[in-house]
Amino acid sequence: MFAHWESGNIERMLDFATDDIVCYPAGTWRHANYPRRIVGKDAVREALHQREINYSRMTSTVHRIIDCVNFLRFRDGLVAELQEFPDGSAYEAVINFPH
Repeated sequence: MFAHWESGNIERMLDFATDDIVCYPAGTWRHANYPRRIVGKDAVREALHQREINYSRMTSTVHRIIDCVNFLRFRDGLVAELQEFPDGSAYEAVINFPH
């Protein structure tokens, strides 16, 4: 699932989700910010596409690792709930990184 997310293949990623998946987007989603949970595969698909609009995928060199924790709840072998939390130091590193 995460390999598809990383490659930007949201449709394939959602093949591993229940129809009533619930996503709790963290405040670090920046421009695609949601004040409440996102419910349903169609709504999660749209939210992930909105998030993708703000980021370009490109080849990069890793200078430091930014950690995050993902919580997933499964039902019948599919993801029923998803929440991602970058750690506090990772968030600060991204916000303060020289651009």
